[in-house]
Amino acid sequence: MKHIINIKMFGLILMFITSCGLKGQPIKINNENHLIYQENIENEITEREYSFNNIYDLINKIILINDNWAGQSFTFVIENGDYYIYRKINGSGVPYIGTIVYNAIIESDYKIKFYEIVDTSENIKNEYNNEIFELYINKEIRFYINGLQLKINYID
Repeated sequence: MKHIINIKMFGLILMFITSCGLKGQPIKINNENHLIYQENIENEITEREYSFNNIYDLINKIILINDNWAGQSFTFVIENGDYYIYRKINGSGVPYIGTIVYNAIIESDYKIKFYEIVDTSENIKNEYNNEIFELYINKEIRFYINGLQLKINYID
């Protein structure tokens, strides 16, 4: 009986910890390629609106994905005329696990694909080598890993 109570407490604590990292409410998408993010700042709900017409509007924007662990973020950047995606993998109990840099393949003004790893942090293992990511903008922003759509929680 004691073990059942401990397991329930552990589950409640784990749910609390995983929900603490995100600010505000998830992004709402309206029908004009605008993203609206509600944020609670000093007990007042404010909305920030973003307008993305093509993939280049995402340059230097951080896209936060909640992945049922501690989350991860992706940033689309240009360096010396080349396009890259910086992926920051957050940790549980530590600020982050590490960073992976991918070559970004621009398939059109509305689609990026990335899977080729250019650089990684020292502590990143080889378990991330077989992932293929796709990012689309077409009336909404959609993010896929290995063909499965992930929910975007935040863009900044």
